[in-house]
Amino acid sequence: MNNLLFKSAIIVFIANFFFVGSTYAYLTDGESSMANTFSASSLDFSLLNPPDNTPITQLFSVTGLTPGDSRSMSAKINKEGSLFFQYKVTAVKTSGDDGLCNALRVRAVADGNELYDGNLLGLSISPYKLLSGTSDNWTFTVRLDDTGAELKNKNCNFNIVYRGWQISGSSTSGFYDVETLSNSVATGSWASPGDVVINEVMWMGSVGEPEDEWIELRNTTDNAINLAGWKIDRAGEGAGAITISSGSIPAHEYFLIARKSATASAVKNSITVDLVASGMRLENGGEALVLKDDTDFVVDSTPAGSWPAGTHVTTVPQSDKSMERNDDPATGWHACVSAECNTEEFWDSPVGQNYGTPRSQNHSDENIKGVQEKDETSAPLVVPEPAPLAPQENDPVAEPTPSPDSSPVVPSEPSPSPIPTPSPIPTPESSPEPTPAPEVVVDPTPIPEVIVESTPEPEIIPETPQEEPVTQETQSEPSSDSGDSQAPLEISIFDLIKYYYA
Repeated sequence: MNNLLFKSAIIVFIANFFFVGSTYAYLTDGESSMANTFSASSLDFSLLNPPDNTPITQLFSVTGLTPGDSRSMSAKINKEGSLFFQYKVTAVKTSGDDGLCNALRVRAVADGNELYDGNLLGLSISPYKLLSGTSDNWTFTVRLDDTGAELKNKNCNFNIVYRGWQISGSSTSGFYDVETLSNSVATGSWASPGDVVINEVMWMGSVGEPEDEWIELRNTTDNAINLAGWKIDRAGEGAGAITISSGSIPAHEYFLIARKSATASAVKNSITVDLVASGMRLENGGEALVLKDDTDFVVDSTPAGSWPAGTHVTTVPQSDKSMERNDDPATGWHACVSAECNTEEFWDSPVGQNYGTPRSQNHSDENIKGVQEKDETSAPLVVPEPAPLAPQENDPVAEPTPSPDSSPVVPSEPSPSPIPTPSPIPTPESSPEPTPAPEVVVDPTPIPEVIVESTPEPEIIPETPQEEPVTQETQSEPSSDSGDSQAPLEISIFDLIKYYYA
């Protein structure tokens, strides 16, 4: 039994040995790299103050900016990272008055090259590349050109934004950096055209004293205005100017500049002369005075050529009347002719020769207007209508209804005018029908109609109850007891007058 089992095992072994299939084997390996490092480039920049290279976050902080004024500030963009980069510069409003922010102008210069000059909020410079150096120097100048009164005492806050990115990337992907400079600009107060006007000029001086000249200014606004540094061109010798070194003019008040003090002139001693300008020289033939503020901005002026108003009478009785501005300055000037310009309120004796209202309201404008309105609205000459028997030239002759008992007008003697048939005028019979008056003509014509010849002299014919009004197309008919036709009777106006007064 045991042999049998052993032999069986041997047979199975031998069979398996010859019939074994293919087999698979797997090999593995592991390697390690020690102390490896990875590094990346960086893009970084800063904004510095050029003099000391200290970091800055604010550029402009301006107060009191006025038209024509400007402020300049500088900033340096400095490369801090390893990558060179390109960048964009823009201005973005953060708060403040829209009108001022839109009115501000800015000029941008980088390393001596002007890159922009225009509206502040339009500032956009891109791309500007920092390729070889480590920094760029920028200078910005902000200014106000607009003189509009709506820009006074306003604020505009804005940022100047630097956004940089790597050369091969874009402003929104890859490596980039953003730096910002905050800014604040506030305007002050300034004079707009007409805020202060040249209100009155005594260009001829006073009677007997031609050097007694003065100029009055008026503040038309609701605020006091500082006149320091203001000047009036051509008020001095030739084209020279008179400069106001100090002083202000209250709201709706006056500022008097005179060649002499009140005590040395015909002006009332109690009137304050705000500036004695001994260098004042006003030509009697006319001056184009120009009022400028401390920035040389033209606020007001007088017309060129001869003075538009004012009188200088050198014959007896002498008088000098100032040139005053109308209540509405834009409408011009007038002479100070009102009696109120000639009182002891404004003048020392002799009162009655000098007319003006120094450092006070002008008085003549309304009076002048009243006279002009009266002249313009005066009723036209009314000519009364002529009487029925006195027709005028070009007037139609009325044709009245004759009365039943009316009789023709017959002269007592023959008319000097030619009468073709000197037959008597028949007396018409009484009848319900009125008898027409005989035909009266001036020029003999075959047509029986009344023709009244007008003359340069007025024709007056008094009316009486027996007279018949002259009518058109009046015909003379033969009498019922006469078979002969009556020729037209020619009677002139002079014959009728002569007959009436005979």
